[in-house]
Amino acid sequence: MYKERDVVREAIRRHFAKCACETVAREALGLADDAWPYAVSLGKVSTSELTREAVQVSAYAAELQAWCGRQGLGLRYTARRFGAVQELPTHVVVPTIDGAAGLCGAEGPRELRRLRARAVLLRDQGGIAPELRTDASVMTRVLRATEAWEDIDYELLLQAAGWFACHDAIGLTPRQVPLEGFHAKWLDSQKRRELLCLLAAKDELGLVDRPAELSYAYLDPAWLAAGGRRYDSLVAGDAHAPTYEPSFVLVVENKDTYLWFPQAEGGICVFGSGMAGPALLAGVDWVRSARKLYYWGDMDADGYVILDAYRAQGLPVTSVLMDAAAYERYERYGTREASGRRALTTRKLRELPHLTADERAVYERLCDPSWEGMLRVEQERIPLSAALEALHSLLL
Repeated sequence: MYKERDVVREAIRRHFAKCACETVAREALGLADDAWPYAVSLGKVSTSELTREAVQVSAYAAELQAWCGRQGLGLRYTARRFGAVQELPTHVVVPTIDGAAGLCGAEGPRELRRLRARAVLLRDQGGIAPELRTDASVMTRVLRATEAWEDIDYELLLQAAGWFACHDAIGLTPRQVPLEGFHAKWLDSQKRRELLCLLAAKDELGLVDRPAELSYAYLDPAWLAAGGRRYDSLVAGDAHAPTYEPSFVLVVENKDTYLWFPQAEGGICVFGSGMAGPALLAGVDWVRSARKLYYWGDMDADGYVILDAYRAQGLPVTSVLMDAAAYERYERYGTREASGRRALTTRKLRELPHLTADERAVYERLCDPSWEGMLRVEQERIPLSAALEALHSLLL
C-alpha cells in the first residue's frame, strides 16, 4: 500500500531540517531556491494490489486529499486502471518552507522565525565584509553552525566579527581582546574563532593561547628532609629543570594523588593533563630522558586511550595498577556513574596498538557492551600505599 501519513510527515520534517538554513539564507538575500516546492513520493502500488484493495485505496486517497487540504499541501496524480481509470495520488507537494514548518509541531514555526531574524541580522550587520553579507553559502554556514546557540551568543558573534574586521588582535590571548559586553571566556571556543575568521574575512585572528603548565612534586625523602620544596611547576617551552635528576618519573591523573603521593627515593610525581598530557610531556626534556617513566591513570576506557597516546608520542611509559589483576582487585571500588549521577556508557573499541596484552584485556572488557561490571575504577579510590608498593616492585 501507499505510505502512511506519519511517514510522509516525517519525510517533510527531515527535508525542513536539512534545507531550512540554506532556504532562509537565500530568501534573505533575494535569491531563488530550488528546495521548494518539495514533493514526497507516496510509493508505487502494483495493478494487482490496486484491484485487490480497491476500496482501501479509494479511502486512502480521499483521506489524504482532505488532510492535504487542511495542511495547505498539494497533490500530484496519475491515471491508473483498476476496474475503471481513476486519478490516484503519487506525491504530496509542500509548496513553501512555511508549510513544512507547520508540520514540525510548535517548534517548527518558532525555529523558522528565529532563523529568519538571524539571517536579517547577518545581512544588515555593519563592519563585516560587504561581499560576505551577500554570499548565501557563508550565511548558510553561519546559520547551521549556530543553530543551537542562544540568541545572545549569536548577537555577540556578529558584534565580535565587526570588531575583528576592523582591528588587529595579533599576540593577544582570547581573554585580552577588548570587546565590550563579552565575558572573559567567550573567545576560548575554537568553533567561535573559526566563524569569526569567516565573517571577518581573515585567515586567522592572530590570537595566542596560554601555554600549558606542568605541575610536579618532589618525592625524594632526603631532599625533603633537607628543607627542599615539595611542589614545582613549569610552563611549556620553558627551559626550567627540576632541582635533581629523577631516578623515575610517575605521571598521575588525580590531583589528590599528585598532592599526597608518598615519598620515594629520587622520584618525581607529575600531575597529568588528560589527553593533553602526552603532547605536553613529550616536549619536556627531563621527562623524555627519565631513566624510568611510569603512568598511573584511571582504569576506564579513557585511561587506556591516554596510556596508548603516551607511547605513541615516543614516551616509553610503564603502566602502574592498570593490568587485569589490579582491576579485579579494586573493581569493588569502581562505578558505573559519571559526575551528576549520569550513567557511564561503554565506548567504541579503538585499535590502541601500543597497549600490552594485559592492558588491552582490561580495555576490551570495559568497552564490551555486555560487560556488567564496573566501567571505571578511579585512581584516587586505590590506597596510595598500594600504589607505592606496586611502583617499588617495578623499580626493582
